[in-house]
Amino acid sequence: MTILLAGKTLATATHWAMGCHAHGNVEIHPAHSKLMWDDIKRLILAFPLDFIAYLLLLLPVFISIYRQKFLTRNLVAVSALFLARFLEDTVLNYYAMLNKFNLDQQRGFFIIDVILLTVIYYLSFSRKDMVTRFVLFFAFVAVSFLTLNCFFYKSLSGGSFFSRLTYIIFSLLYFNNILAENRIKNVLKHPMFWVSAGFLFFGMGTFMTTLFTDYLLDASKTPYATYELFMNMNQIVIWIQCILVAVGLWVSKCDKNNYIQFT
Repeated sequence: MTILLAGKTLATATHWAMGCHAHGNVEIHPAHSKLMWDDIKRLILAFPLDFIAYLLLLLPVFISIYRQKFLTRNLVAVSALFLARFLEDTVLNYYAMLNKFNLDQQRGFFIIDVILLTVIYYLSFSRKDMVTRFVLFFAFVAVSFLTLNCFFYKSLSGGSFFSRLTYIIFSLLYFNNILAENRIKNVLKHPMFWVSAGFLFFGMGTFMTTLFTDYLLDASKTPYATYELFMNMNQIVIWIQCILVAVGLWVSKCDKNNYIQFT
């Protein structure tokens, strides 16, 4: 089963066991065992895509530290989102190592991600803009739904669906804002263009998978090979997202004089 690394937050202890059995050479010991670190090494070798994507979540964080004096508040929030996602996956990995289910934690993490995403775009739009009000309203609806899903439902599909939908809507609204204001001289030197491109790619690239989350998690309906195929595709999407966002943070140095001044 997958190691639950790098945003593979659709995994459960059931598929963890399936994966270890499928790979044959991966034998899990209790997390408190002296052999835990050996288990981790074997799992990294068995699921390299997961491990790479897990580490890539820190790439935007490291770039933001390097470019910290050029970061605006919304870009600081972007780095906070990726740091949060890295810590979330670390917690999920820990539960996986304990061979425990982590669905409740995953539903709670959806709420954190949507809140941080809302902060990013609230700071990116003009506060007097109607779009900002829509962002806040949609975020309120999304967080409310995710909260209800967290406490009253046992399905991940609803939470993951709303989370991805938030990424898609907010990034598209920002692209529309760029075109509407027409103030940016070179869009390739505008950090939030790259960040929003990464968010849109992540949202669209994993959107269809979220619709079948519960089906994929049902080991009695989904062969492990099929589950792993979809999850590995998700990991590659996360790779690309992290790289796009990192590029956005890198070009933050060029953004200060990248605006047309209207008189």
